[in-house]
Amino acid sequence: MTPAPPGGPLHLTTPTGDRLTVRAETDWRFGLALYHVAEAGGWITISPARNEPGCLLVAYGRPEGYTLDRTGTTWTRRPVFNRQEVRGIATVHVANMEQQLEAPGWSETDTWHYWLTRPRRAVPRAVGPDPWERGRLTDRAHQRVASTVAALVRHHTGRPDLADLHQAAEYAYAPREVRNLEEQRRAALRRIRDDVRTALDLTDRIAQALRTQPAPQQSITPTPPPATGRTPDGFPHPAAPADGPL
Repeated sequence: MTPAPPGGPLHLTTPTGDRLTVRAETDWRFGLALYHVAEAGGWITISPARNEPGCLLVAYGRPEGYTLDRTGTTWTRRPVFNRQEVRGIATVHVANMEQQLEAPGWSETDTWHYWLTRPRRAVPRAVGPDPWERGRLTDRAHQRVASTVAALVRHHTGRPDLADLHQAAEYAYAPREVRNLEEQRRAALRRIRDDVRTALDLTDRIAQALRTQPAPQQSITPTPPPATGRTPDGFPHPAAPADGPL
């Protein structure tokens, strides 16, 4: 990674009133914004959440050996809140964050920080009945993380070079996006060829069935007996006059 040279420190205030001393760096190769938070003793990395308008990705740590799918990325120098080292990546919906923080009396509620997914601890607690809970940050630490992230996100979305930063991320993803789209096109063409073969096979089977089906049977209509006044068994027809004089 070759980040841009860092500038002077930033002095930010969190929504809960805490003061932060932040040093910012920019990696223009991938469109990453890296923020070192002195009070947390570590880094938080912010990047666009591609295909999710209005969202940002917040990663706890500084990326080493960064890859676009992040599978080969090592996150180092993670931040620490309330003596708990934080790890993971969260998606932040900026409008939802602002809606929560601008609601009347938000700071007096116990759920104001729920707009940020509760981070995971780098090292789970050694005690506790639930392994999942042992790996989660405490509620007080979660509030501090949310307040810090909110301050960074607000600074980040106000950057004058934000559009250029997002454009850099798009440039970085473009070759990979082309490869993905080409593979999707090849898969679509394979499905079309398979469907055409299936349709032709069904056409042949229909033609064979038409050739082998029996000829339609003609309906037989019985011929009515002649109107002789007698029924075929020799007895007088009820509507015919009897033989001989009345």
